[in-house]
Amino acid sequence: MKKTNFDVYLEQQLKDKDFADRFSRAGEAWEVALQIAALRKGRGLRARPQS
Repeated sequence: MKKTNFDVYLEQQLKDKDFADRFSRAGEAWEVALQIAALRKGRGLRARPQS
């Protein structure tokens, strides 16, 4: 499959160690957020309070 412009851009950015570290940590934080959302959904809780 052909790489998109974003794939090429991200590949270049990930060569920067500082960026790669931050990108990795952001991915880990996203995984935790998804796990929390799944747990809340499993308990019947809403994503945010009703107004």
